[in-house]
Amino acid sequence: MTMFLLSAGALLTLGAPFNHGAVLQRDMKIPVWGTSVTGETVTISFGEQRVEAKVTPDGRWRAELAPMPACGEGRTLRVGNSLRSIVLYDVLVGEVWLCAGQSNMEQPLGLGGNGWADKNGAIEARLTDETDIRYLSSGGKFAAAPQETVPDGNGTWRTFTSESLVRFPNIPYHFAMNCQNKPKMPPRAAVSKLKFCFQQKDNKYNPKW
Repeated sequence: MTMFLLSAGALLTLGAPFNHGAVLQRDMKIPVWGTSVTGETVTISFGEQRVEAKVTPDGRWRAELAPMPACGEGRTLRVGNSLRSIVLYDVLVGEVWLCAGQSNMEQPLGLGGNGWADKNGAIEARLTDETDIRYLSSGGKFAAAPQETVPDGNGTWRTFTSESLVRFPNIPYHFAMNCQNKPKMPPRAAVSKLKFCFQQKDNKYNPKW
């Protein structure tokens, strides 16, 4: 008799953006994806919605949640099949923006360091906890092709608090605050940072997402 042992990750995984504290884009269809064992049926539940996806022969699955309005109440996203169940807590629906660039997109609000820093404490003095503002870093990695995962230590959604400001990126923070203060914008704003990766071609470096 031959036995095969599979890790929990092999039984069912979610794409990198899906984690505790995630923010989903309002007013549009929301794709949810991952990997699992071929032939399995994956069920996704969020709020009052429940959708299913069949795992393809290459081990991938993808489903779509119907558009939802912005909601400041953290809800639970459940994903499961006959082999494993994943439960994510405090998931919001709001604005999601990609802030792409190089080092300028990761300069922190934190004290000390360089010209971007809050040396005089002016920023820190007016800061309040803004748990509606959340940040996801994809990390920095050079690649010649699209990546399905993010480097270790990334992929975690962080809320903006006085404790986290040291590492919170400057430009994405101010952009999110500006969005949040507009009357027609939903109260929830999420910011995700992507760094450029480059592909060498014809002796030139072309930006790739």
